[in-house]
Amino acid sequence: MVFGNLSPRSLSGCARGRYQSSFCGSCHAMAELGRPWALTSGYDIAFLHLVMAVLEKAPVERLSCTAVPFRKLPVRRLSPESRRWLTAVNMLLIEEKCRDDAADEGSLKAKLGLKLVRRQAERARETVSGSGFAGALISTLSDRQGELERETLPLERYAQPTSLLLGDIFAHASTLTGRPDLQAAMRQLGQGLGAAIYIKDAIDDLEKDRRRGRFNALLSGEHDTSYAHRALVREVNRARGGLARMGMENGDAAGILSELLPAKQESAPLKRRKIAGYCDCCGGCDCGACDCGACDCGDAGACCDCGSSCSCPCDGCTLDGCCGTSQSTTNTTQSQAVAVTPPRSPLHCPACGANLQACDLGPVEVDECTTCNGLWLDHGELEQLADLKQVPPRLLSVKKINKMALRPEGTRPCPRCSKILVGTMVKGVRLDLCADCQGMWLDQGELNEILTP
Repeated sequence: MVFGNLSPRSLSGCARGRYQSSFCGSCHAMAELGRPWALTSGYDIAFLHLVMAVLEKAPVERLSCTAVPFRKLPVRRLSPESRRWLTAVNMLLIEEKCRDDAADEGSLKAKLGLKLVRRQAERARETVSGSGFAGALISTLSDRQGELERETLPLERYAQPTSLLLGDIFAHASTLTGRPDLQAAMRQLGQGLGAAIYIKDAIDDLEKDRRRGRFNALLSGEHDTSYAHRALVREVNRARGGLARMGMENGDAAGILSELLPAKQESAPLKRRKIAGYCDCCGGCDCGACDCGACDCGDAGACCDCGSSCSCPCDGCTLDGCCGTSQSTTNTTQSQAVAVTPPRSPLHCPACGANLQACDLGPVEVDECTTCNGLWLDHGELEQLADLKQVPPRLLSVKKINKMALRPEGTRPCPRCSKILVGTMVKGVRLDLCADCQGMWLDQGELNEILTP
């Protein structure tokens, strides 16, 4: 799986027409190759067109829609040079998508598509190379992705080829638009967007790929959708960081990025239960433990009309209590008496994505990864480890592991707050530190190097 199946029209924002002037420019650029090509503009290229239009300060024109010609739409058009380059890049990405589909499925549709784009792709290679961009970075994408898909790797590792390529493309676009000073910010934006697109496509296609027995990064990496959603949010935030560095955090681009985020799951309101001991005043949970059975109004299901209070011991209610009385103030004592401590959520290894295992060492509890033999230490735990008379040998040992299966430094998320860890030197050893929560990640063997006098 290379780039996802996302297109501008696959997002609700574009379907509602909120971003027409942003997205339609890429369709018009592709239409210069012929009207049928207008529909091949991908989400990634449409997004890049938007950012380049802002950097070039492209004016808004009213042009005919490429799909419905009699309809006039606001369109931001790039300079001719930028349009040619962007169109060429999109054509090479289409070729790679067809090549990847043909390899994965061997379908007649994919093979036919590969033949249709071949001539245009040859011209596109000349245009891209003439701009100073290495076209081989695009034409080898499916091969690099295929090599990774033969291994069992973390989700973010599968997304890395797409992420790095979009980072290179966005960085080169900043030079074309006359803003080479924004290369680093554009690279960050492209990398975050590329990984987010890949992860979102893996989430959207999960069940379909499962039924058809096709590769899916979630299935191969053995991640659940909740982990994938967190990874998606992380990558979108990385892209937002790039926008913020360019002063574009409040424009259309930021709104469009939000369309990639997973939808918030809202529980449906509970129906009124005509059963003693139940009421619908705590619609924020479904534990069935509301204690309105004391209601003496004669209608057990209408206790919210009689002035009785309600409490929920599951600690999941977020709404006010009966008759508008705040549950947090009227039933604090009852709730505290029956409150249940939720189970500790598992932390994920920032290096390989596996679940971390809690390791109780008496005065200190650390989190170890039994897959890559790494160790997560919360703030202050390194000093506590140094004070121990004996550290378990397994935390100091070095095992033979597949280095390719580990996320590279600079892309590892904090298990606590999901911020990207940064490299720091501790006693001559380079560790991964979270600038927010001050926790640190140690690869295998690094603890031994630090504790050795």
